[in-house]
Amino acid sequence: MKNFRTPASLDQQPASAASHAAAVAAPTIAATSAVRRYVRTAAFVLLTLGGASLASPALGQEAKPVDVQKVNETAFRVRIQNPTQGAGKVRVISLVTGQTLMYQRYEGPAYGCNIDFRDLQTGQYALLMQVGQSKYRYIMQVKSNPQTSVVLRSSTVRTRLPKTNVATASL
Repeated sequence: MKNFRTPASLDQQPASAASHAAAVAAPTIAATSAVRRYVRTAAFVLLTLGGASLASPALGQEAKPVDVQKVNETAFRVRIQNPTQGAGKVRVISLVTGQTLMYQRYEGPAYGCNIDFRDLQTGQYALLMQVGQSKYRYIMQVKSNPQTSVVLRSSTVRTRLPKTNVATASL
């Protein structure tokens, strides 16, 4: 005849079986605790390093020196950071006629101005800026139907690197 255990008999396991279960569970709990500590530490390190990388530019990159923000339907605010304090230029030209509509030179660590396109005819205009060796070009589309509006269409950056002499070695 087979021995069947009832739920009451399961609680009354022999001492050797209970001690075996406790011995198996103890390392599992310790391992789980170690994994939790490791995950907690890794998450802290990643969040700390991730926050620091968001607060500052990545290695090898500089902060963006030119910022163009739309103020209202027809005006833009231009901010330029010029750490070299070299001479720079800001121009607005008509891409239809080629006429220069605004030209300003600046020197110093920073420069800013508001540019309003409200009184211009429908067409495309270029906002050109030079900061050191870098040149920035923003294309503005002006629509002056019943109500004037300006849309920033595209931007490009061109940086001229200083010339370097390439040394060659003969083997």
